[in-house]
Amino acid sequence: MTCSADVLVELSPLGDNKGEALLYIARHFNIPPESTVAVGDNLNDMAMIKTAQIGVAVGNAVEELKECADYVTVTNNEGAVAKMIEKFGFI
Repeated sequence: MTCSADVLVELSPLGDNKGEALLYIARHFNIPPESTVAVGDNLNDMAMIKTAQIGVAVGNAVEELKECADYVTVTNNEGAVAKMIEKFGFI
């Protein structure tokens, strides 16, 4: 069980989380785990942020996620994904 907002609760099978999903997708596309970057904003993104080689929190993310992220970017309303792409040289 996890929360993605103050009023939303998400339930999934034990062991399922976005971190495991990130690894699954990386394996599927033959991407080494050390080449992964993930961006998130809430507690349901925590496992993914911790699993990725580089975990990015958007500026309006919950504080707990920001604290575990490797990098905090601008808010999602200010172009967070674009800033992340620029910062880590994907373009």
